[in-house]
Amino acid sequence: MKKEQIKIKPTLTMQDRILMPQELAEGYFVADEAGRIQYAPYYADMMLINVFFLHCVDGLSFDLAEGTNIVLENVYETVINDEELMELYHEFFEWDKDSIQTCPYQEAVIQMYGILSDTDKMVEYRKQQLIHDREDAFGALLTAMAEKINRLDPEKINLKEAIEALQDIQKQNS
Repeated sequence: MKKEQIKIKPTLTMQDRILMPQELAEGYFVADEAGRIQYAPYYADMMLINVFFLHCVDGLSFDLAEGTNIVLENVYETVINDEELMELYHEFFEWDKDSIQTCPYQEAVIQMYGILSDTDKMVEYRKQQLIHDREDAFGALLTAMAEKINRLDPEKINLKEAIEALQDIQKQNS
């Protein structure tokens, strides 16, 4: 990381205002070992710090992979261990609607309120998608099971063997 006359941007670009809610919303979700998306709101604060320093601060640069915009450093770890940067972060987020008239970067703070509002909406939308996708998958499983059960010939079913097979499966899962 390089610091040179760091300061909060007085206003955010349209590109920042589009990318920030997307990046923040992504921070609420992680993929588990099986690739399933999980809701993880405990990463939100970390992502807010990352996004703030990547988009809202001038005079700060991070090492990028050659020829890309991919940051090679752990932004969060770098900035939380820098007292000057964390003071800047806390100073930016201390402004509320009652005191904003005296804020030196009033427009950026107002824009951040909009970004955080957009982020909340995006996160809620993704949560609903996850819920409905899981419901759809569960419904598909139940439908497939019902179809299999309907095709069974009751005269050919050996209940003793079926119960033993279920007990074997239960033992394997224990």
